[in-house]
Formats: sequence, C-alpha cells, structure tokens
Amino acid sequence: MHPVIRVYKLKTIKSIRSEKIDSSNILVRSDDSFEFLPLGRLLRSCGFDELPQMINVLKGEMSIIGPRPLLSSEIEMGSSILPRLMLERQKLNSKPGITGYWQVFGNKTEGLINLLFHDLFYENNRSAKLDTKIFFMTLLRLASFAHQDSIIERKREESEANAAESFLNN
Repeated sequence: MHPVIRVYKLKTIKSIRSEKIDSSNILVRSDDSFEFLPLGRLLRSCGFDELPQMINVLKGEMSIIGPRPLLSSEIEMGSSILPRLMLERQKLNSKPGITGYWQVFGNKTEGLINLLFHDLFYENNRSAKLDTKIFFMTLLRLASFAHQDSIIERKREESEANAAESFLNN
C-alpha cells in the first residue's frame, strides 16, 4: 500500500452546494454541484489541470503512467462497496500516475468497478510496450480534446473505441 500523498492540481471549479455522493459512481459529480472558475473548463478539457502533478513525479511520489490516484473519500467509499477489489488495488506495486490505462481506455460512467479492473489489468500486464501505447493514446486524446473528465462528462464515440482497440492489437 502506498503512503498518502498530496497530489498537486490546478483548481478549476468551486463547489456551490454540498453534494451527497452517489455510491454507484463516486467518480462523477452532478452538474449542479459546482461552478467552473475562469478558464476552468478549458484547462480541464485539455488536461492542463494535471500539469502540476509533475511536481509529484519529480518528488518520486508519482509516475507519469500508472493507476489513477484516489482521493481518501474515494478509498473509504470504495472499501465499503467493493472491499475485495479495493484490497487488491491497495496491493499494487505501481506508483499512481498522471495518466494510465483507465484514464485512456476506461469509462467513468461505468463507475469504480471499471477503474479497479483497469488498474488491476495494468498492474498484471505492465510493460514498456503498454506504457508506450498509453503515453501515445494520452497524447492523441489530449490533442483531440477528448480528455475524459469526471466533471465534463463525455461519452466516447464508437470510432474512438475502435481506434484504441486497433492500436492495442497492433
């Protein structure tokens, strides 16, 4: 289990009301619980809000590619609804990453279980080839502004999913 770290990020939203978290999908916030700060939507849509995490990478707390770092509240809630999977995730040897398998190929609308399965898949199949594919898929997503965000909820188009699958199979 990795120690708790402070993950650096640009503040792009402010809460405008207290929100009861939906335990069926702790990764998606309701649209009426926040307000974007100036430039917040742009920063999130192109992934620039993640750039300060390079400080975590330089400090050795994170890597560029790895499982998504979870908030303490996400770990707590996840442990109560999916205890066995969360226990397996806590055993990961990989450092949390700025981008990773779930961030590129996962789907936030499918909830925490989707994240856990993708993180476990990554851990069990980690390789330089897989990291290279994740890196280039991240660049493609960022260049096309297809960055999947828990706040700016986007459905992936079928063509993107097919392109990703084709890329992985080559």
